[in-house]
Amino acid sequence: MAKKQNSINPGPAASPKELRSLAEERLKQEHPSTSVLALSAPSLPVEALRLVHELQVHQVELEMQQEELARTRMDLEDSLGKYTELYDFAPSGYLILGRDSTIQQANLTATKLLGVDRKRLQGMCFKQLVVPEDHQVLDALLENVFTKRVTGNCEVKLLAVAAQPSNTSRTHFGHIVRIDAVMSDTEYVCRVILLDITEQKEADNELFRLTRILRATTDCIQALIHSTDEMELVQKICNIVVDIGGYRMASIGYAEHDEAKSIRPIAQSGFEEGYLESVPIVWDDSEFGRGPTGTAIRTGKPIPSVDIIHDPIMKPRQSEAIKHGYASSLSLPLKASHEVFGALSMYSSHPAAFNAEEINLLTTLADNLAYGITMLRNREAKQRSEDELKQSEERFRKFFEGYSSVMLIVNPDTGSIIDANPAAEEFYGWSIQELRRMRIQDITTLSPEEFEVNVEQARSKRKKRFLFQHRRAEGSLCDVEVFTNAINIGGKDLVYSIIQDITEQKVAQEKIKGYVKLLETAMQSTLQAVAKVVEAHDPYTAGHEFRVGIIAADIAREMGWSEEKCSTLNLIGLVHDIGKMSIPSEILTKPGQLSAIEFELIKTHADQGYKILKDVEFPLPIARIIREHHERMDGSGYPQGLKGKETLLEARILGVADVLESMASHRPYRPAFSIEETLREIESHREQHFDPEVVDAALRLFREKGYQLPA
Repeated sequence: MAKKQNSINPGPAASPKELRSLAEERLKQEHPSTSVLALSAPSLPVEALRLVHELQVHQVELEMQQEELARTRMDLEDSLGKYTELYDFAPSGYLILGRDSTIQQANLTATKLLGVDRKRLQGMCFKQLVVPEDHQVLDALLENVFTKRVTGNCEVKLLAVAAQPSNTSRTHFGHIVRIDAVMSDTEYVCRVILLDITEQKEADNELFRLTRILRATTDCIQALIHSTDEMELVQKICNIVVDIGGYRMASIGYAEHDEAKSIRPIAQSGFEEGYLESVPIVWDDSEFGRGPTGTAIRTGKPIPSVDIIHDPIMKPRQSEAIKHGYASSLSLPLKASHEVFGALSMYSSHPAAFNAEEINLLTTLADNLAYGITMLRNREAKQRSEDELKQSEERFRKFFEGYSSVMLIVNPDTGSIIDANPAAEEFYGWSIQELRRMRIQDITTLSPEEFEVNVEQARSKRKKRFLFQHRRAEGSLCDVEVFTNAINIGGKDLVYSIIQDITEQKVAQEKIKGYVKLLETAMQSTLQAVAKVVEAHDPYTAGHEFRVGIIAADIAREMGWSEEKCSTLNLIGLVHDIGKMSIPSEILTKPGQLSAIEFELIKTHADQGYKILKDVEFPLPIARIIREHHERMDGSGYPQGLKGKETLLEARILGVADVLESMASHRPYRPAFSIEETLREIESHREQHFDPEVVDAALRLFREKGYQLPA
C-alpha cells in the first residue's frame, strides 16, 4: 500500500544523526502507538523490543533516503533537459572535432548552419563543408590547437553540400563563419564554436565600400578645384576611380555627333588591354549602341549592368568583358545644360557591385566632373575668345587693307557699306569715302525680295558663297563670286564679303562644259560600242547589258543618289559582262544546261572583266564594280566569295539589277519569269544574297511606283 506523503524530509546534506532524528519523528507521526505497545508487551524481552524499534527506525531512514534520491533524480533530469535545450538552441553552433576535422558531436544550431542532418553530420569531415581555398586556414588552426594546445580562431567560407536530404535546409552557401577552437581537457578532441558573421562582413564591406567611394569623391573634388586642363582632369578622375574607388577599369568617352554617333575615348585607367577597341562604341539605337555607355548618353540616366555575363544588352561585349575580368559595370552620363556630352564608365570584377546608394554617390561624382569640365571649357573659351578677338581685330585690319581682292563690310540690317578696302575702290571706280555712303543694293542687280533672302542666308551662315552681277561706277555689269561671313566689330553683327571678278572665268567654264559634254558623249558611244561587241559574242543575251545599266541607275535614283552617279552607273552596266569576251561563244550560246566545268568557266568572266578594265580611268572604280557584281551578302557569290559590305554598294546594286533583268528575260534553255516571280525571288533572298537597302528600293519601284522593265 502506498505510503502517505510526509512533510518531514531529510535535506541532501543531512548527517546520520539528523537522519535518525527525522526518522524517529516520522515513525511517531505515522505509528504513534507502535513504540509504546511494543515496549509494553509482556511476552517480549526488553532487548527484543529495542531491536524491533531500531529496525522500524532504520526502515523509515531507508524510505526517506529513497524519497530524496527520487527527488534528486527528477531535478537532474529537469536540469539535463534544460541544458540540452540550451545547448541545441544556442545562438552559436557547437562542434566537437577530431584531429582530422571529423565531426564527433554537433548541436542543432550547427546542423542548421551547416545544412546537414545531425546523423549525417557525425563522422563527416568539417573540411568537406568549407570552400577549398580555406582548407589551409582550417588546417593551420587545428594544427595549433592539437599540437600546441592553444586557443585559436579563423574565418572560413561555407560550401554547398551535394545530395542533401530533402528534409534539411541547404548549407548557407557563401556564408562566412568564425571558428573559435579550444582543446578538450579530457579527450583528444577540440571544442569548436561556430558563429555566422556573414551579415557583419557584409556590413563591414558595405561601410568600407561607401567610405572608399566618399574618399574617391573627395579626391575628385580636389582634382576639380586644382586642374587647369580638361585632359589632365579626366585622366585624374579615371585614376582616382580605379586607385581609390577600387574598380577594375574606368573610362571617359565623349559623344560625337557624326553619322555613326560614335563615342570617342578620352581617358581610361585600370585593366583595359584593348577592350575599348574590341567593339564599336556608339550611342545610336543599334545593337552596339544599346550597351550601358551608349544608353547612358542617349537617355541621360545612370545605366548599370548588374551581371555582364547574363545581361542581354552586353551581348556584343560579353566575351571581351569576361576575358578582361569585368563582372558588372555602371555608366553615368556627363551633362552640361541638360545636354549629354559624354559618359563616365566603371567596371568591377564583382557581380552586382553597384547598389542604389553607391550609384547615387557616383552620380554625384559624375555631375561634379561634368560641371568641372564645363567650367574649364568656359574658362578656356573665354580666355581664348578674348585673346583671339584682340589678335583678330589687328589681323583683320591689316588683312582688310592689304588684301588684293575686293572686300566690303556691310550692315545686314540696312545694307549700308560700313567699309571698303583699296581693291574695292579700284574695282568699282568709286572712292572709299563714296562707297561708305552707299548701300549694297546700289551695286547688286537683285530685286529687294532676292536681296533679303541672300542677306538672311549670309547672316545665318547657311550659305557663304553667292554668284551675283555687280554694277561699276561707269555703268557696266560684271559677274562676281562673293564669299561672305559674319563678323562682330564694336559689338555690332556685320557681314564681310570677299568679291572676285569671274567674268572671264564663266566664259572659260562654258567652254569647258562643252568639251566635257563631248568627252562624255564619246565615252558613252565607246561603251555602247563595246556592249555591242559583247552582244555579238553572246547574241542570246542581246540588250541585257543595256537594260541592266538602266535598271541599276533607276534603283540608285530611288536610293537618293545624285544624277551624275546614276548616269555613271548606267554606263558601267553597259560593259558589266565585258569579261564574257574571254569565254568561247559555243559555251555562251549553248541552248542546253551547262556542265560543271562550263559553268566554272562562265564564272571567270567577272575576273576577266576586271583585268580588261583595271587600268581605265573612270569616275567610279569600274573594274572592281564589275568583278564584284556576282558576289553575295553571305559570301556564296564569286569570284572572291566576299561578304556583306566588303563589296562596293555600286556592285550590290548592279548585282540586283543583273538578276532582275536576267530572270525576266527569255533564254534558250528556259522561258522568262514573270515580274512578280522575279521580285519574289529577290525578296526571298534579301539579306542572304542581296543588300536589303537595294532590294527595298527595287521593290518600291515595281510595287509602289509601277516601274516597268526597259524594252
